Amino acid sequence: MKKEQAIAEIKEREGQPLTPVTLRVEKGLVERFCRVVGDKNPRWHKLAPPSLMLTIGFNEMVEDLAYGDILTVLHGSTELEPYLDVAIGDSVTANARIAKIRERQGQMGATLFITVESDCINQNNEKVALCRQVAIVY
Repeated sequence: MKKEQAIAEIKEREGQPLTPVTLRVEKGLVERFCRVVGDKNPRWHKLAPPSLMLTIGFNEMVEDLAYGDILTVLHGSTELEPYLDVAIGDSVTANARIAKIRERQGQMGATLFITVESDCINQNNEKVALCRQVAIVY
């Protein structure tokens, strides 16, 4: 597959869902995440920091949009709307969809700005967060 074909396929996917990803929020995971981001808040001994929701399905999204090694995917921006606390032991599923695609022509050809929205749902089917991320694909 060529770059132009991969770009065309992605553009046809606007509005389409990505594969859901589920994460069990374990204590060790939260501890490692907090250590990496430098957050020492004792609240995270029982709860997950809301920003952890941004990581659920992120790698899978990048792999899905890269079409192997054909395209380059860069992180453009991130927005988070947390609604409910996520406790250690909860399971959270990110149901992502390609919400919007904008195309710009640049020196390297077509560049896509892809907005991916993820509804993060806990094991009780409650929406705990909305994540909105922009991926820059060229």
